[in-house]
Amino acid sequence: MFLSYSLKTSGWRGLASILTSRFALAASLFVLLSLWSSSLPAQERFGSFLGTVTDASGAVVPNAAVTLTNKESAREYKTTTDNSGSYIFRQIEPGRYRLLFEQTGFTKAEVADALIVVGQQIKVDMQLTVGTTQTAVMVSESAPLIDTIGVTRSNNINAEEFNNLPKSRSFQSLALLAPSVNSGQIEGGFQANGASGSENQFFIDGVTTNSLIDGRSRQNSAFEFVQEVQVLTGGIDAQYGGATGAVINAVTRSGGNAFHGEAHYYYFGNAISAGPVPRLLLLNQFTTGTNPSFQQDNRPQNDTHEFGGSFGGPILKDKLFFFSSYSPQLVRRSQNYRFSNGLEPDTLTQRATNQQLFNKVTYIPLQSLRINANWLWTPTRTEGILPAYDGFGNNVITSRAAIQPLKTQGWTQPQSNYSAQVDWTLTPTTMITFKGGRFWDNYRTWGVPPISSLTYQASSVGIIGLPPDLANQPQGFTTTPRTQITYFDIATRSYFQVDASKYVGSFWGSHDIKGGYGIIKNVNRVDVSYPGEGYVYVYWNQLFTPTGALL
Repeated sequence: MFLSYSLKTSGWRGLASILTSRFALAASLFVLLSLWSSSLPAQERFGSFLGTVTDASGAVVPNAAVTLTNKESAREYKTTTDNSGSYIFRQIEPGRYRLLFEQTGFTKAEVADALIVVGQQIKVDMQLTVGTTQTAVMVSESAPLIDTIGVTRSNNINAEEFNNLPKSRSFQSLALLAPSVNSGQIEGGFQANGASGSENQFFIDGVTTNSLIDGRSRQNSAFEFVQEVQVLTGGIDAQYGGATGAVINAVTRSGGNAFHGEAHYYYFGNAISAGPVPRLLLLNQFTTGTNPSFQQDNRPQNDTHEFGGSFGGPILKDKLFFFSSYSPQLVRRSQNYRFSNGLEPDTLTQRATNQQLFNKVTYIPLQSLRINANWLWTPTRTEGILPAYDGFGNNVITSRAAIQPLKTQGWTQPQSNYSAQVDWTLTPTTMITFKGGRFWDNYRTWGVPPISSLTYQASSVGIIGLPPDLANQPQGFTTTPRTQITYFDIATRSYFQVDASKYVGSFWGSHDIKGGYGIIKNVNRVDVSYPGEGYVYVYWNQLFTPTGALL
């Protein structure tokens, strides 16, 4: 359960601020005692515009019409001010907007450019002057870009910004642009304010995509269908599921009254990259290591091609909109090897296909009712395993015959992310929101030989009576790579949430009260084991001394 309350008052209302703060405390205690719920899993996907409309004397103007228009998609939102002259637009998708204020007997007023970002409430007050409605007044000043109401510390990167930034192909990488966020592999990828990676939360359109094991993000989203990435590092609300690190939140694009599309192609690979860094080789890696040296390996093939496009627009003007995007990524790798310490040359290849398909539908049957539903599908399939070099040059100790199973081994990881949200505006300042979603992920492997792996921890040279394929082999030789079989690793996260919000603006200040209930269900089913009921280490010509549980 969460409660969000904000208060904004002007300077001379000091007494009003104290009284309202006491009222807020009482209201908070009442809601905490009267509501029972589990931790809220969903996160903020939208922003809000709010404010008060007055006339030249400072008196409030009730029933004034306020129209909010998205400058990119041309979608419109309409509301009216209440008896206190207050208005609010909730659950507004991030982007640039134009606000128009109208009332009979007054001149129209317009704010031409107002930017809203995820999780922020931007206050835009307007003063109307007496005149004819045919006359329009342009307010040259842009709306404020700072949320003076909330206490959350966040860094928001919208599409205008990240389209011009050098970056990788994952939205998670933008987290490093936020202050107090660093990278670290041991900590799970990202550290925020010193917290480990397992304390972070990753969201795509309200659905958390964290690994249940170490907290890493298990699903990506291409920038072509991301509208904004928000990185929260402080003052995080309870609705984010108790994240004690950072919250990395991706919000996707939507369709509108105007058609928009794009096509893209990306290439990155060894053709435009430097060679591999020198590799440290210990002559005897199974002991303390002697005569260490650095080996410069050949530059292997490693090419990635990504192409695709997106398109969105109206199905029914002002009522029904769509947005679709598809971006497959093809990875082709190959490496040359000299197995058995240079005696047996061979080449191994790896083919990977990563797909990203996104679809969103928005339906607005009434001005008081908005419905969003979307689906993100990101399957991955990889065939071929490339072992690391462990000898001089491109040498590998084990034999070419033993490594052949790696050519047909691989893994697949289909993923789906579904979410939907219904926003029902009861009054111009009251809204009820229903939202839910599900993330499904299944990692599995194939092609692993169903036999136990046999690895020499001591050389078999001079051992009498061994079969030819096992005799006179060096330390480190293996009959088949020691690989676990993952029959399935299914992770699911499902959530449902309902919340209600009320905005109150009066002489005593402005108050935004929000309460809700939500539930989340996490499931991880795993079946992982070594083939042949285990693996074997062989120590030739060494005495066996039982230890531990064998004593």
